[in-house]
Formats: sequence, structure tokens, C-alpha cells
Amino acid sequence: MDAATIEQKFPFITREYLQGILRREQCESAITVDDFKVVAPLAKGENYSSDILRVTVKYSTGSHNHRTQTYIIKVSFARDEDADVLDAYDVFKREIAVYDVVLPKVEQLLGSIGYGKRLAPVAHAIHPTTVKHFVFEDLSLQGYKPAERSVGLNFQQLQLVLEKIAKFHAATAVLYTIEEESMASHHYRNISEDVPHFYPLFQNSMLACGEQAAHWPTTKGKIAAKLIALEKTIVTKGCRVYTRHEADFNVLNHGDLWVNNVMLKTEPSGRLQDAILVDYATGFFGSPAID
Repeated sequence: MDAATIEQKFPFITREYLQGILRREQCESAITVDDFKVVAPLAKGENYSSDILRVTVKYSTGSHNHRTQTYIIKVSFARDEDADVLDAYDVFKREIAVYDVVLPKVEQLLGSIGYGKRLAPVAHAIHPTTVKHFVFEDLSLQGYKPAERSVGLNFQQLQLVLEKIAKFHAATAVLYTIEEESMASHHYRNISEDVPHFYPLFQNSMLACGEQAAHWPTTKGKIAAKLIALEKTIVTKGCRVYTRHEADFNVLNHGDLWVNNVMLKTEPSGRLQDAILVDYATGFFGSPAID
């Protein structure tokens, strides 16, 4: 990405800004940034609510060692038509609350029972004003790779993802009993009577799914017809799903738990080592059945 594009779209990404992040991360005040490069690692259309950037930084330490560090920067869409809709859903506010409020306490609770596996990438910087953005660690440096959407998850991978989401659910349920205010940013309903922006998306998705299912031998007929019929009721049913009942068992849902938001780490032998979930922007405190 050329310097003019960076300055126009992402003016906060400067040597000084990246230098500050490196100094805080590594607790070394003598670090100086020599150069940096910005690329968009995802294909057009893959990022639904934000711009995803990979920033490679070349820098020098106080002892004159030359090193390279990479970050993933997630930037809220600045285009008016997108920003208005996404602001109505509070997606950045919710993800900020996950990293600022929820995850530190969840990790503390899980640590108290001896569970030390990570649930999310580290956020090195969170900026909730002006150009809203996160600066995350680049998980690829530790050997994590995105799960393949066209392949899906095998049983072992799915089992590990379910373990992670179950720990997250359980810890947030306990956290709510200790500190109700911790879920204050996650009562917004992803499907509601008040915000109709995405109604066509939900309805058209059901039609498209049903039409595809009509061509598959295991789903054509009754199942495909049922999916197509859901187009008329999906919004009403969705509103019910996203209505929280205080007497029920409630948890903080990831909110967008699908293969694109799973990063997998495997050993050279092919043995699965870990899975980490990303993109906590649409979380909702309610029934765990949502995830």
C-alpha cells in the first residue's frame, strides 16, 4: 500500500505511532522505527465490518540490533454508508468491551481453575475514538493459520473450538454473577425490531441457502422447502432468539462463531496444537444456543 493511500485512509499509522506500540510492548524506550509496510491481507469482500491490515515494522533497538515485527490492525470502516449501519450495531464498542473489560477477567477466572489456554489474540492497542481501531498481535508469527472455509473443520478441530467457546461461555456466566456491569455493552440484540438494516440479508440468506439445498441429495425436498419457508419468519424468530430472559442460563456469546473466525495451529507432524477465536464484535449476553 503506497504512502498516499495510507495517509488518506489510515493517517494514524505513522512511524511515531508504531514506535510507541513497540516501546510499550517490549518495555524499551530506545526503540526507533526505521521503516514500515502496510498490506491488506484479505481479499476484497472478506472483511465485513472493518478494514484488516498487516503492518510489518523494521526497527532498531537501543543496542543497535535490527529487528522486524508484524501487527494486524483492524480499522472501523470510515465510509458513511457502512459506518452508520455498523454504529447502529455498536460492533466496535462491543469488541472494545471484550478486550478492555471481559477477557482480562475471564482469563483470571479460568486461570484460577488451572486453565491456561488462550481464547483470543493479544490486543496491543485499542482506540475507541476518531478512527476506531485495534492493534493485534499477528498470530501467523506463532504458526496459526486461518481455518479453510471451503474445507471446514474436522472432528478434532471442532472439538477444540467447542472447548474454547465452552470455557468462554462458562467464565462469562460466572463473571455476570460477580459483576453484572461487565456485560453492560452486550445487551444489544443482533436481530431486533428497532434496527431493520439487515433484514434483507437474513431473509435473502435463507432463500439462497434453501435454493442451494434443493440441489443436494441429502437436503432436497422437505429440508430445502423448510429453509425457503423460513424467509418469511426468520426476522420474527431472530428477534425471539435475541430476547434475553434473566431467569435463563445466560452467557456472553461470541456472536459470529463460524469457520472464518477460527485460527488453527498444527505441529509439523500435522497434529492439532491449538485454536484461537477472533472477531468478538457481535457478542450478545443471552442463550448459549446462539453460538
